Amino acid sequence: MIVSKAIVSNRRPDIVGVRKYGKIDLFEVPSKTDKPKILKNRMDEVLKKLPEARRGNKEIMKIDKCRYPEDIK
Repeated sequence: MIVSKAIVSNRRPDIVGVRKYGKIDLFEVPSKTDKPKILKNRMDEVLKKLPEARRGNKEIMKIDKCRYPEDIK
C-alpha cells in the first residue's frame, strides 16, 4: 500500500510560491475584516506541516486600492 505524504489542510494562503530548490513561501492579502496576527498564525500552521527544509518565508501583502481605481466600487 502506498501512502501519500501530501499535506491535507483547509488552510490555503492566497499565494504560494515554490522556489527553484523547493522552498515554499506563503503570502496573504488581507481583506477588510482580516486580522494580520491571525493570518500570520495560519501561515505558521501551514509551514509547520512542511518538512523543515521546505519551509520558506511568509508575508502579508497589502494592496493599495488607490493604485487601481477601476477596482473601487
